[in-house]
Amino acid sequence: MELLNKLVRFVLQWLAAMGFMLIAPLLYFIPLVFVLLSPPNNDVFPMLAVFQLVTGPFVSAFWTIIVLAIRKTRKLGRVATLGEGTLFGMGYMLYGFFGTIVAEVIFVVVLSDLIRMHSSLGWTLWFTAAPFAIFAPLIIFLIVGKDTPEETESRNRVKSAETIAIEKNYVGVNRGTNI
Repeated sequence: MELLNKLVRFVLQWLAAMGFMLIAPLLYFIPLVFVLLSPPNNDVFPMLAVFQLVTGPFVSAFWTIIVLAIRKTRKLGRVATLGEGTLFGMGYMLYGFFGTIVAEVIFVVVLSDLIRMHSSLGWTLWFTAAPFAIFAPLIIFLIVGKDTPEETESRNRVKSAETIAIEKNYVGVNRGTNI
C-alpha cells in the first residue's frame, strides 16, 4: 500500500510540474499586474523575482524542446525517430537551460541599480523584462536559427513532388479533352 501511495504522489507531482511548465509563460506576466496595483515597498516583489529567476531555466528548457521540436517536425515533414528525438531534445534542453542562466545573469547585472531604488518603476521594469530574459535563448534561436541542409532538402523534395503531381494532373486533364 505504501508503494501505491508513493506512486500516486509521484504521478501527482509530475502532473503538477507539467501543468506549471505549460502555464508558466502566463504566470510570469502576473507579477507585473501586482506591481502596478500595489504600493512600491511591498515585500512580496523580491520573492516573486527570485521565484522567476529560479524556475526560469527549467521552464525555458521545457518550452525550447517543445517549440523547436514542432519547428523541426514542420520543416522536415515527418516526426523524428527515437534516436534523433532524444539527442535533439537533450541538446536543445541544455541550450535553453544554460542560455537562460546566462541571460538571467546579464539581466540581473544590468537592472540591479533599478531594483536597489525599490521604486514601482524599477519593479515594473523588472517584471516587464524578466520573461524576455527567461525566454531569450528561444527568442534568439527563432530569430537567428538557420535551416539545416536536411531541412532544406526535405522541403525541396516536397515542393518537387507537389509540382510533379500538379503537372500529372494537368497533363491527364488535357489528354481527355479534344481541344
